[in-house]
Amino acid sequence: MGRYLIRRLLQTIVILWVISAITFFLFWITPANPALLICGRNCNTETVATVNATYGFDKPLIVQYGTYMKGLVSPTGREIGSEGNERTCAWPCFGESYQNGIPVWESISTAFPATFWLASGAAVIWLFFGVLLGLIAALRKGKAIDKLSVGLALFGVSFPTIVFGYLLLYLFIVKLQWPVPGHRELGAVHRRSTEMDAVLHPAVDDARAGLRGAVHPAHPGQHDRHDERGLHPYRPGQGPG
Repeated sequence: MGRYLIRRLLQTIVILWVISAITFFLFWITPANPALLICGRNCNTETVATVNATYGFDKPLIVQYGTYMKGLVSPTGREIGSEGNERTCAWPCFGESYQNGIPVWESISTAFPATFWLASGAAVIWLFFGVLLGLIAALRKGKAIDKLSVGLALFGVSFPTIVFGYLLLYLFIVKLQWPVPGHRELGAVHRRSTEMDAVLHPAVDDARAGLRGAVHPAHPGQHDRHDERGLHPYRPGQGPG
């Protein structure tokens, strides 16, 4: 048993190393120049050289990868920055963001609580309802409840995740105003969801008005009255206008 665990641990380390190497070198296969992306539109030769020296882009690729791995393996981390402006990146050092300069590990640790609660909640929900629907489908095979459970499962798999996520934000944050554990930007999420609420409500109201007009045509005595928005209602037998 001990040999098996050691072998699996070594295999995991090798797999992680291979993934890190492939990811690192794939970054440099792309035609985009990271120095130009960092310095922005107002770039010149001197600025590009400074960025290359700061992030070590001017060094051989294998040296850059070795420096990167040192920050992940060495307990003391590694030094980042250009010569004369070095600063210590504590272990585990994944480098700094090219956009805002924030250490990558700091960004990961900041977002981890919200990600943990999101993944945990999703796991509990899909385990509970997945097992429940599976048991119902197995016990009532071929019956209406079996087909309904299969239909709900297919709907959940087929429904766009990003749309479903915004709908859940709208329901739980805007309407029910439930707190989201671990989320530091709840105010921003609430503002975005409130903006979505302002977009959804007029669309839903217009759709309801259109359905009412189609299902319940206006009575003869209502043809000459304007609706609440000042628009002339459609008169049967006449063209629009």
